[in-house]
Amino acid sequence: MKTFLKIVVLSGLSFGIFNQNTFAGNEKRSGQAGAQELLINPWTKTSGFGGNMCAITQGVEAMNGNIGGLSFQTGTEVMLARTNWLSGTGININSVGFAQGLKNSGTLGISVTSYNFGDIEIRTIDNPEGGLGTFSPQFLNIGIGYSKTFSKSIHTGVLIRTISESIADVKASGISLDAGVQYVSGKKDRFKFGITLKNAGPAMTYRGVGLDFKTDNTLNGSKITAQRRADQYELPTQLQIGISRDYEIDGFNMITLLGNFTSNSFTADQYTGGLMYSYRKNLMIRAAYTYENPDNITYGNGTSTTPYNGFSAGATFELPLNEDKSSLFGVDYGFRMTHNVGPFNNTHSFGVRLSF
Repeated sequence: MKTFLKIVVLSGLSFGIFNQNTFAGNEKRSGQAGAQELLINPWTKTSGFGGNMCAITQGVEAMNGNIGGLSFQTGTEVMLARTNWLSGTGININSVGFAQGLKNSGTLGISVTSYNFGDIEIRTIDNPEGGLGTFSPQFLNIGIGYSKTFSKSIHTGVLIRTISESIADVKASGISLDAGVQYVSGKKDRFKFGITLKNAGPAMTYRGVGLDFKTDNTLNGSKITAQRRADQYELPTQLQIGISRDYEIDGFNMITLLGNFTSNSFTADQYTGGLMYSYRKNLMIRAAYTYENPDNITYGNGTSTTPYNGFSAGATFELPLNEDKSSLFGVDYGFRMTHNVGPFNNTHSFGVRLSF
């Protein structure tokens, strides 16, 4: 227990150095940060827990949940996922991830996430009805992470992610840092604790010829091209703290209880509680509820400052490919309920995994 307390204190102090506003959750700042796609969980298993599995996320999915858990993958893992995000918007998210254990040197991982917004009608002041063709925004995030097991109980890691947002004539690019720790203890490693800082990095800004405009030269009345200055925007930094406990019913059935706290720099803090049932480690069914203080619901129609609170659920089926179960093929599904107002119709995620 002393070791556990040391991990908590040291992790908190270290992450506080990275971000002085670690616990500065403030719903009044909602909408003031950019790169909001960094808050979207593109993977499937973690979606069934409201995107919050800080204490138990492992392998490829740890590159979004808690990079410290990447080191649990000592072999090779490949994962593909597709998310129909906020159904009704026509937005789809495609992700691919790869993790490779480096024997006694930790685990290296890479993930690529792209966002498909479809074709959007071009509208201008002079042509508000469109008819000028279409455009499609391009959002792409690439993360490279490294995690190492320092003892049987302590797993730490860091991840650097590139951020790219663009349309035809305007683009913004940046970089962010994630750092995380997972602590495992108890009989048969049934107790788990995790803490992670996500999306820490310098401010971004948009640049490009799309910000140019024609204006009059005040000296001679001729037309000149000028450029609007786009203001900088900060990244939506998060701090997550999670805890979980496994309860073995018998040799085949197990229940896992977990809790997660998320401190958002630019919106309200959230609390998640979840439950997972496992049968022979081949079938897993999970459900969770994410709570946001109702005092933070600011809009007149009763909607929250984020679509991510409420009920979520998911399931996983894993099929061993050899006798010693060192190779697995997995199929995952995740569901997240959206608010009962507005045009959205929930979020659905599907994924497949191969580990060997």
